[in-house]
Amino acid sequence: MISLQKSLLMVAMSACNDGLDLSSSQMKDIFKLAIAAARQTQRINGTLSQEVWQSEPWHSLHKHLLASARFNSSLGLQKMCKQLTSFLQVPGSPTKTPAMIDLSTSGPHKRKAVDSLGEKTKGSQAKKIKRREKPKSVS
Repeated sequence: MISLQKSLLMVAMSACNDGLDLSSSQMKDIFKLAIAAARQTQRINGTLSQEVWQSEPWHSLHKHLLASARFNSSLGLQKMCKQLTSFLQVPGSPTKTPAMIDLSTSGPHKRKAVDSLGEKTKGSQAKKIKRREKPKSVS
């Protein structure tokens, strides 16, 4: 797995630096393979996955993606790389660094159901509306 991680990182880095001519879909496949391999390693042995799959090189690859002229507009690649780095972070460390905070998730929250009197209703005590059956037409 160590050689797989090094190979994937080398290919992705050289694609960001215009050393290889890879398309966005090919880069996406590289990230899919890396995510699948990291998850499999964690299923087999969780402590080994922290040694094999280090988040630092993937975090620097994320920075290279942002700086790359070819891949900076591909949000899918950036999100997949961010997903991989957040999966690989050590459980005791902070989950998101300030550069990785996504403000799109801080939208309005769902409201609780309110009945016609303006009182909050509980799920089990709310009235259920019955549907009327349509009369069968005789032909």
